[in-house]
Amino acid sequence: MENLFSIDDYVVERKVTVKRRYTDKHPARKMSTAARVRSAIFTAMGEGVLTEEELKTALASVKAHKRWLSRNGSLFNISEDESGIKTYSLSVFGNRVKKKTIKLNEAETLNEAEATPEMVLQVQQALPDLEKLIQKRSGVKAKLMTDMYRGNLRIYSDNLIGQISPLGKTVFKEIAISFWGGTLQEKQNQIWFNPKTSYTHPSGGSNGTDFIWQSLWFNLDKNQWVEGNRA
Repeated sequence: MENLFSIDDYVVERKVTVKRRYTDKHPARKMSTAARVRSAIFTAMGEGVLTEEELKTALASVKAHKRWLSRNGSLFNISEDESGIKTYSLSVFGNRVKKKTIKLNEAETLNEAEATPEMVLQVQQALPDLEKLIQKRSGVKAKLMTDMYRGNLRIYSDNLIGQISPLGKTVFKEIAISFWGGTLQEKQNQIWFNPKTSYTHPSGGSNGTDFIWQSLWFNLDKNQWVEGNRA
């Protein structure tokens, strides 16, 4: 199943021009409109910034190549505060890429809109059903919460470290479930999520991996969770 999750990295995709050609030495630049990692980072960043740790966590959660950041450095502006914390924001080129690729993706695939407070409340009231579904599929007992974060509806769990073995606690400091996406698909009147487990280590560093499903939807008309392919 891991190969299926990353298969679109190898698919020939439609590309759009994000930088015009000026001379032979400065050719036009084209970028894919369906790059999984880049789309995930744009979603996580929203209209704000990500710290270096947040960006690394986001990249790990979608299993990005270890050199993805260095290869895509032109998408970001990097700043560092007095305490040495680095933050990443989109550069002029990065904003141009985001605007053109996301606009085209929306026109070709989904009609997306921001979730309303009423939708957030509806999802919140359905969380007990999702908790039962998670326990049924994995045996994990999780307390879930939801809110709006950088323009997207997110679902996340409490720290699950108490449910692992003493040996596991020597490897992990925190373990939680995060539902990436939170994207409203208006035509189907449902919200799409990509469930992940994220974890940090006692010595520092963090990572993430798929959790139960590759995709999970909440149908607003039927007020129920719809399972996608298993991870």
